Amino acid sequence: MKSMILKTTLELFKGDGVYWTDHLDRSRLASRSYRLSNGSNRVSRIGTIHCKRLSITKTGMHGGTKARAVLSPVSDPAASLTKKRVFTFGKGRSEGNKGMKSLLGGKGANLAEMASIGLSVPPGLTISTEACQQYQVAGKKLPEGLWEEILEGLSFIERDIGASLADPSKPLLLSVRSGAAISMPGMMDTVLNLGLNDQVVVGLAAKSGERFAYDSFRRFLDMFGDVVLGIPHAKFEEKLERMKESKGVKNDTELSAEDLKELVEQYKSIYLQVKGQEFPSDPKKQLELAIEAVFDSWDSPRAIKYRSINQISGLKGTAVNIQCMVFGNMGDTSGTGVLFTRNPSTGEKKLYGEFLVNAQGEDVLTEMQARAIFEAAASMQDQGVTVLPEIMVPLVGTPQELGHQVDVIRKVAKKVFVEKGHTVTYKVGTMIEIPRAALIADEIAEQAEFFSFGTNDLTQMTFGYSRDDVAKFLPMYLAKGILQHDPFEVLDQKGVGQLVKMATERGRAARPNLKVGVCGEHGGEPSSVAFFAEAGLDYVSCSPFRVPIARLAAAQVVIA
Repeated sequence: MKSMILKTTLELFKGDGVYWTDHLDRSRLASRSYRLSNGSNRVSRIGTIHCKRLSITKTGMHGGTKARAVLSPVSDPAASLTKKRVFTFGKGRSEGNKGMKSLLGGKGANLAEMASIGLSVPPGLTISTEACQQYQVAGKKLPEGLWEEILEGLSFIERDIGASLADPSKPLLLSVRSGAAISMPGMMDTVLNLGLNDQVVVGLAAKSGERFAYDSFRRFLDMFGDVVLGIPHAKFEEKLERMKESKGVKNDTELSAEDLKELVEQYKSIYLQVKGQEFPSDPKKQLELAIEAVFDSWDSPRAIKYRSINQISGLKGTAVNIQCMVFGNMGDTSGTGVLFTRNPSTGEKKLYGEFLVNAQGEDVLTEMQARAIFEAAASMQDQGVTVLPEIMVPLVGTPQELGHQVDVIRKVAKKVFVEKGHTVTYKVGTMIEIPRAALIADEIAEQAEFFSFGTNDLTQMTFGYSRDDVAKFLPMYLAKGILQHDPFEVLDQKGVGQLVKMATERGRAARPNLKVGVCGEHGGEPSSVAFFAEAGLDYVSCSPFRVPIARLAAAQVVIA
């Protein structure tokens, strides 16, 4: 016992009536006191006594009794309070610091540190990794009281920036990002431009220009639909490419404000077509759903696989960083980029960065990633090591989508080769993991120099099963003979397998020397390996522990 709280009965129990107090066991930290008012059946809470093992056990009728002292032992005054889960930051002040990575994640801890030393950090808040852990334990629901804490933190941002969420006259837009204690680049989810709806976009347009406002809105509709509601990005990309084709332009930046207004309406119609519901226009609901999506991404298959491959364990979850938006898509005088205190390729201690003009954060990702690959390959070549990189673009649904990424990659390659003074031979290909991509493989092969079938995702999308939920019903399906095998372990040759065969045939019809393989656990399952060999695939890849099985299966196919 570290301290004592001394209160009189009158201080604790004011008014007439009968009082009682809950007993405590060793696991609870707080007791509750109630009053049953005279002539009423309504029970109301009037006070809380904090203690570790002791509590008031009986008070009796208060009327006519003398005031008496009640001792309530507590182990620590701070321990009785709800543990802090939301930490705000802004220029010159923050509630966290760089030493709190396990609680705030790397991004949140560093934002807090930069704010506290006076750097111009846009105001924001960080929801702790412990809150993510509580969310998972609660069955993927926001833990009790957390939403109220988030709204309190949001009010800090609004006061600091002088704008408000959902206010068209002073619109506040937010970014919602993940941030674990150990960096997991690209593995978890991000939402930008949150807070836009039909009313707010008009207010934003009046302040900052129509083209910028509607460009931000169409970006938000795309990203929110993809990340939060699971609407394939390809659905939005297809609308964008058709719009550019109809207007006779090549780049997004060439579309006018009126074009973007029309595109926004087309994007909203996708919500109805795919989800059967309208785009959620309430900014606070958008925020709640985005936070849940970031928490959910902690347990996404790609994040789990990344942690497994990199032997990352013991983390509580991801923090969520909510911050006032800073815009790079306001014209040729703005941009987005990344900056390092060391050269990421050589480790040299000097500032290193790159940027794109008139763009937002998601636009630069393909270019930080492609440059790193080419610089690393060139560096190895300088050391006498021959490297033949193959750059693979995932989740492609249209040839235009792949073409856009291929253009970016090849532009970066040219820049790096000029800087380095020599070239590197490379290929650009794609993962076929969306059924639509398999059906139009001949068109995609015009851009792709190789295919790699992502059979895990292709199986998920072909069956319509979620790998997160399949364990709940798959045992019953197998027991009742609805399925003969787990389709995520043994390739479904009649369905998914036919897509693989079709895509291989169509792809090679367009590009005869197309290299084709498999990336997924099916690459280490003997009957699946035999099927891939029959379909004419060049290789399989799988997790390390399945390699011996895959090699044996491949050898048996050759000698059969």
